[in-house]
Amino acid sequence: MWASVGNAAGCNFAATTNWNSAIDWAQNLSFAGHDDWRIPNINVLWTICVKDREMVAPYIDHTYFSNTTSSYFWSSTAYPYGTTSEACVSFKYGKMDVYNKGNSDYVRAVRGGE
Repeated sequence: MWASVGNAAGCNFAATTNWNSAIDWAQNLSFAGHDDWRIPNINVLWTICVKDREMVAPYIDHTYFSNTTSSYFWSSTAYPYGTTSEACVSFKYGKMDVYNKGNSDYVRAVRGGE
């Protein structure tokens, strides 16, 4: 189950945050009658990125994931070559990337699965 509206509670009201705060935010999120939300790992987050050359940014289903910004979203996946970066998905460019944990990016909560 995904938080779908990009400027609502399940997406931190479209506010950016650093990675550590994003993890804390998701662990404490009570939203849509559930309190088992989390930041998705990079593979799960990547599944909602639309890979279609005909689409314009953001590269995400605009109907289901309304009000999503064309920017980077944190995942819970650590970058394997250092401790200061985490993997993220850019819905602006439709790609996976790595960002410094101290930078501010967007978040989208998910629940269920791994």
